[in-house]
Amino acid sequence: MGDVIYLNEYKKQHGIPLPRSPYYTLKATDAQLYEAYHAAAMLLNEFSENHDNAPYAVLVGYENIKTGHIKLLKQPPMFSTKEAFESMSGMRGHKSIAVVRKAE
Repeated sequence: MGDVIYLNEYKKQHGIPLPRSPYYTLKATDAQLYEAYHAAAMLLNEFSENHDNAPYAVLVGYENIKTGHIKLLKQPPMFSTKEAFESMSGMRGHKSIAVVRKAE
């Protein structure tokens, strides 16, 4: 049967670029999660002060429902509406972590 060849190892051996992870960390600490929340809140506040149509939410990352590990995104996306956030932020087996704008 031969040895198992992993796709990432094959790509490395043949000079094929590996995909870059969208995550800052796969197992965030409480301090890292706090920093991510703070940065997302600042982003929402800054955006809402400069624009009439502020986004609904900033997605910070995901929590794996089974393991409890938290993945934080390198570049948190903003969603303009609740519907957009709910339809585009889902990932199977994970719970979204986001900062949501307060209703006015």
